[in-house]
Amino acid sequence: MTWGDVLLHGWDLEPSVIVGCIGLLVGYFVLTREDKREWWQLTAYVSGVVLLLLALVSPLDALSDHYLFSAHMVQHLFLMLIVPPLMLLGLPREFFERLLRIDWMRRLELRLRKPALAWGMASADLIFWHIPHFYDLTIQNDTVHIIEHLSFLVLYTIFWWPALSPLKESRLSPMASVVYLFAGMAVNAILGIVITFAPAGFYSAYLHPADPFGWLSTIRNQWGITPHLDQEIGGIIMWVPGSFVYVIANMSILGVWFSHGEPDEQPGKGKGNEPVPVVPKLAER
Repeated sequence: MTWGDVLLHGWDLEPSVIVGCIGLLVGYFVLTREDKREWWQLTAYVSGVVLLLLALVSPLDALSDHYLFSAHMVQHLFLMLIVPPLMLLGLPREFFERLLRIDWMRRLELRLRKPALAWGMASADLIFWHIPHFYDLTIQNDTVHIIEHLSFLVLYTIFWWPALSPLKESRLSPMASVVYLFAGMAVNAILGIVITFAPAGFYSAYLHPADPFGWLSTIRNQWGITPHLDQEIGGIIMWVPGSFVYVIANMSILGVWFSHGEPDEQPGKGKGNEPVPVVPKLAER
């Protein structure tokens, strides 16, 4: 077996996933058809949905479910740290303004946008699903696995909201956002370090997989990926690339802040569209 065989035969075109992703795209174009969508917003949202689809139906999913803990960590990285922020960034501000005119949605948003709550729920979710007993359960039970994935998507969308919300009143200040995301990165990195240096077989589901595709011999003997090495690679993926996503987010937030002042205002423009020097504006901060 080669990587080509994996890429050719490892697809799982689950109808519910495909229909769900099509629904996300159709809903986006219908619900934001009257809003001013920038090209980068359209690109971000569509990219988020495409990456979500690939994470759940591509050979990455087959490797994750049956063979490699490290592949599962790549999948989790997409579901927590890449897809939610891309989809949030892709939705125009007008969409959320309309949504929050609904009384119960406004009250829910006021509660969930609190940084401590958003960070706490996402962190608890991350830790809970990586406790060996519950992690192994997701591999053994499809329903539990679906619940895990949905919880990552929902709770990490809530997590990213205080830092990336297009609504100024819901968003933390740039420096507070940096601290907030750094706290999220710390939890992710610490868990990755623990997994990297944990004893072999920390997750027993990958010690003797069922091998439904007949790939196990190639993975173990040709690729040389033992269960212990696989676990170490998975921990490092959570630790290093996962932390890098947070670093990129923080650099982007600081870059927007230093180049434009308030993100909701155009550089060089005040509320009445009169010219305002950007440097004095930043100096006041």
